[in-house]
Amino acid sequence: MKRCMALFCLVAICTLVGAQEAPVAAEEPVAKTAAKDDSATMPKLEKEGEGIEVPELADMEEFREWLLTLTQGERDEVFIASDAGPMPSGLYTGFMLSDRPNFEDFDISITKKAIMTFIFDRWLGKTFDGKGNLANILRDESGFEKKDLKGTLTLEKGYSDDKDSWIALYGKDTAYDFILDEFREIRPNFLFGKTYLVPPEKGDKVFFECGLVKIGDEAPAGQTPSEFLLDNLAEAEPTALGEPVSETVPVPPAETKKDEAEKNKEDDYAEKEVAEEPLVKAQDSPDPAPATLPTPEAEAPEAEPDLDLDEIMD
Repeated sequence: MKRCMALFCLVAICTLVGAQEAPVAAEEPVAKTAAKDDSATMPKLEKEGEGIEVPELADMEEFREWLLTLTQGERDEVFIASDAGPMPSGLYTGFMLSDRPNFEDFDISITKKAIMTFIFDRWLGKTFDGKGNLANILRDESGFEKKDLKGTLTLEKGYSDDKDSWIALYGKDTAYDFILDEFREIRPNFLFGKTYLVPPEKGDKVFFECGLVKIGDEAPAGQTPSEFLLDNLAEAEPTALGEPVSETVPVPPAETKKDEAEKNKEDDYAEKEVAEEPLVKAQDSPDPAPATLPTPEAEAPEAEPDLDLDEIMD
């Protein structure tokens, strides 16, 4: 009986030990294999072009250069990521991101094309009164009445997404009655704008893009907004070498002019000697051609009289 009990206990102990060790031996390689497969198939969570940071901007030129470094898709992403910001108020200098609007992709009349081309060449910026009114500023506003350049500004749903934007609308009696502008503030006092043909729908193609930078609350006393913006551009505009544009052309002193005159005289004399050199060589040659080098004493042959065909026929 004792031997049976001992045998039974031995079998129970072996069974218990085997049950505890078996899962450990089976689970270890499975766990290692699963970890290796997960790392090989891990998807990338980063999205290309996501998180474009707007740099610190000092002026209009830096704003324009930065926007031009971005692709159209990146500019759209910056616009969508931006908020409308506070209502614009004050005097803003502006720029277009293209020299001309792309008319090919839009159904627009010849008259409207002419108006937009004219405005593109003369547009300087906008002025906002902070109460929902605005006016466009041109280099030369002759030929336009004040109402032609005015518009209204309201906070509405944008056309790029469902977020709010500042929408500039122009009445039927204005020069801009066939377009509207959508603005968002990407930095304090820096507005990024998209212009659409009216009536636009969400997702419509942009007619053109522009930027606005606030430079003051209003034009100084004695200056129109147009004059003030032109002066501001003249101060900031560099030459091809990056130097400020000089308003005066230096006049050379009298001595410099005299030296140039003497130099020109010497050049003319040298050219004359070069022109006479072949004649001298021809005279010194052993077999000169007598017919080609007449002497100074030789008289020129008399010209033959003109023949009249009618007299000969008679």
